[in-house]
Amino acid sequence: RNTGMIVVHAHTEPIIRPGDRKGLRAPDETPSGRARLACVILRKVERNIHHAQMTRAMLECVNDGEELKISFQETYEAHGLNVVYRAILDSLIIILSRMYDPVFPKKKLGLDRASLPHLMHLLEDPDTQNQFLAAAWHWTPGMIEEKQMRTCAERLESALDDYSALSASGLGKSVLSGLKWYRDANLAHSLFRGVRRKPLIYGEIGELLEVTSPIIENLSLAMMGKSWADDGSDEAKQRAEAFWAVVETGMKAKKGLFAC
Repeated sequence: RNTGMIVVHAHTEPIIRPGDRKGLRAPDETPSGRARLACVILRKVERNIHHAQMTRAMLECVNDGEELKISFQETYEAHGLNVVYRAILDSLIIILSRMYDPVFPKKKLGLDRASLPHLMHLLEDPDTQNQFLAAAWHWTPGMIEEKQMRTCAERLESALDDYSALSASGLGKSVLSGLKWYRDANLAHSLFRGVRRKPLIYGEIGELLEVTSPIIENLSLAMMGKSWADDGSDEAKQRAEAFWAVVETGMKAKKGLFAC
């Protein structure tokens, strides 16, 4: 469990090894190699959506916290609150942009990105799917093997169908293009040229997370044989409320807003 402590690890081995080209090994294009890569990507995607839930909860507490906002009214600290809020929002957009970083297999671009689009590209290959179906046979000794394989196949199919539906939907096209535009124009770069688009809508970000969670839940069961219940949002809300409660209490104490 994350205790909130930040740990920085030093590199213990060379980033670029002899024989590597630009520090990258040639990918293993065998079905087993693609399946292993898919598992690596899934673990990173799971961490990303957990971080996104935690970050969104921090924003929601400010958006819904009328008492919190009142405690900052007409104070020097209000500037700091605005800076923190904007930094958290930018962080959420970066996380989602990373999670949905596109890949272009035909052009061999983006194949080093641990993103959901890359993961779904790998899983479109029937031979790669068969690797997980074979592994599902051994999920739980003593259980009906055919049922476990059938569950794996159903979850893979559901994840692929839901992802395709999201990509083709108005929400998917709007929010994913909006994330890319905002990231390129304001975070990765500071652009003053280019086609203007409609503003990125905050509510759509929440909808994207809600649609993405079932996809990851299905993939976790199909690929790892484990249950990934979407209970991170509840924990995220509790942690965020605890943090902002301390902030609100401190501001009220400073302004003398507590009733005697």
